[in-house]
Parts: sequence; structure tokens; C-alpha cells
Amino acid sequence: MVENLVYDVGMHNGDDTAYYLSLGYSVVAIEASPYLVAEAKKRFQESIAEKKLTILNVGIASEDGTLDFYLNGKNSVWNSFDKTIGTRDGADVQIIKVRTQTIDQIILEYGIPYYLKIDIEGNDILCLAPLAQFTERPAYISAEVNGIELIQRLHDLGYTRYKLIDQFSFLPLELPALAEYTLYLRHREFKESRKPATRIARKLFGKQVDARFATRYRSLFSYDHPFGSSGPFGERLPGSWLGFEQALHSYLHYKSEHERSARNTGYNFWVDIHAGR
Repeated sequence: MVENLVYDVGMHNGDDTAYYLSLGYSVVAIEASPYLVAEAKKRFQESIAEKKLTILNVGIASEDGTLDFYLNGKNSVWNSFDKTIGTRDGADVQIIKVRTQTIDQIILEYGIPYYLKIDIEGNDILCLAPLAQFTERPAYISAEVNGIELIQRLHDLGYTRYKLIDQFSFLPLELPALAEYTLYLRHREFKESRKPATRIARKLFGKQVDARFATRYRSLFSYDHPFGSSGPFGERLPGSWLGFEQALHSYLHYKSEHERSARNTGYNFWVDIHAGR
């Protein structure tokens, strides 16, 4: 394992890459969209010149080749090889051909990273299966979790410690719920409620309330994490490390709670799982 190396799989606009570089890590950033790669090369030209950053314009897939990649016209966060995600919200879509690689081929070239961040809209689990062939694995991994299969795969790879992080607030999902998380959910209800009295209060006080929460929850760790970024990792994360069964239970509990809530749009349960060895 290369102790000072981070993989940013699903670089998007580079906000996570900027954070990892600020901590002194070397970064291999992987992004399928050639347009986002072009912008990142401008943004990080100094780090690239100093050989602290390598950007790979490829998509991660189960085999090397070329696949259709859907560029979502409303939100580039939803760019994906998965048509359902790429066309989300009825957006205009540009379909391009993108070269794909397996994650193990990249690891063989650049080494086992200390931290492997995965956020590739529907294909996160494709980064996990190939790790089984390596006797050494990243100290930490994070991925967007959309089902228990991904948590089970991390367990099968030998990871024993887990944290579920709500990506809107960067707060941990634990049982019982942290007071801070309960307060945050009340804020979201205030922000999204359609009740007449709440809508009036929101017009009067909404900006102050939003500002308070943006400052409190996205700058908790002496770094201003832009919305949409993955945030802190490893021992910088808030909350307690959970065992496998605890993590499964917490995930299923909060997913069920969300699905029964008025906040549910069908795809906005946005949670990353962080795993440590």
C-alpha cells in the first residue's frame, strides 16, 4: 500500500481531489466525462506539473473496452453508464463513447491507495470485486451505498469497521440518532415543508437558518467542503465506528425511515459508507 496515495474514482468537478491534495496526498483521479477532465486539467495544472496528481479519462467497468456514457443535461452529478441515472429528471442527454478499464488494471499500474473513494453513479460495486485478488487492500474505502450488497462486499473483503455518513450533512447515521442529526432533519423539514405557516416563516427566516446549517455542518473539519463533495474520510469522520451487523441495521433503519418520509423523491437517500480495516 502506498501510504500517501488516494484514488478519487468519480472525480467529477475535482472538489474532492482539491481536498485530498490540501492534506498532502498524491492523487489518482478517475473521471469518465472528457469535459470535466478538461476543466480539471486547467484547475489543477500546478499539481499535475508537480506530479502530485494524475487524471485518467476513463470509466470503471467490469472489463476493458468502450461503453455508452450518458451526460445528464440538468446535473452532471448524474452522468453515468447507467441510462436510468443518466436520464434522471427527464433531462436532455448527450450520449458519448467512453473508454473503460477495470480498477485492478489501474491499481497494478499506480499501486494500492491508502484511501479509495468511489462515487461513480451506479457502478460503485465494480470497484470492490477486483480487490479480492490483492493480498493488500486500502486502509479505508468509501462508496455511495444503495443496498446491502455493497456493505456485504466490503465485509467479504475483510473490512470490519464502518461509518454511514449522510452526504447532505456529513453527519453519521447511528442508533440511537445523534442529537445533531435530529436537529438537521428538523431543518430539512422546515426547508421543504409546504404548510402555509412554515412557508411564511421560511420567507422571513429561511436565509438565516440555511446559513447557520451550511456553516455548522459543511465546515466542521476546518475545511469548507462544497455541496456534492464526498467530504472527510478515515479518522477525520465524525461518529463511532460500527461493526458489520450494526452498520447493516443502521442502514436499513434509516433507509426505511426515509422511504416513509415526505422527503423521499425516490433517489435522494444519499449516504456513503466508509469502511476501515
